[in-house]
Amino acid sequence: MDIAQKLRDITKDDAVKSYNELKESSIQSPDFSRIGLKALDYYFLHHRIKTKTRRHISFYEAIKDNAMIKQLDILIARYKKKQVGDYDDVGLLKARYQVFQLYYGTINQFRPMIAKWIYSLFKPSVGILDFSSGWGGRALAAMSMGIPYIGIDANKKLEASYRNMIHAYEPNAPIVMIFKPSEEVDFSRFKYDLIFTSPPYFMIEEYEKMPKYQ
Repeated sequence: MDIAQKLRDITKDDAVKSYNELKESSIQSPDFSRIGLKALDYYFLHHRIKTKTRRHISFYEAIKDNAMIKQLDILIARYKKKQVGDYDDVGLLKARYQVFQLYYGTINQFRPMIAKWIYSLFKPSVGILDFSSGWGGRALAAMSMGIPYIGIDANKKLEASYRNMIHAYEPNAPIVMIFKPSEEVDFSRFKYDLIFTSPPYFMIEEYEKMPKYQ
């Protein structure tokens, strides 16, 4: 079992159930609920834990470094008032992840319910253009509402996760994904009536395979 699976312990059935909950949820105002997050984590958490925080280290790197593991265990004692021996293996991994996020920074994802609220507010019918699609939250919301979506991201490592997510939840969804820097894409090829994205936050996160912009 890989690190992401141990951290969340989400089955494919759990992920599909989470997506169906998102699909069935109506929204009239901004909603910070966690609906749909399991559907995302099943495919994208392993990418997020490899993203470096503002302190220039990822959880994936930290958990493979003995010096960092010792530091995380010190933080567990400081913040959680517990010792390593108080946990089983999976519980210890989760505790290390929690204190890592507290001390080194959190890699956040865009909540699908917020995207649903935006789409409900602006009511796109032609399509949504997202030129920095990231970890799937806005794509998932568009899928759940049957809205055409054009997603662009420079990180080619995300391609398989998007393909698998679309196939699992809505194989016939009107979604186009392009994995290259958005400044290299000819937008005139597409039709859309809403542009909605969440651009890279280079001051607090360092992404896999992302060009180093000024």
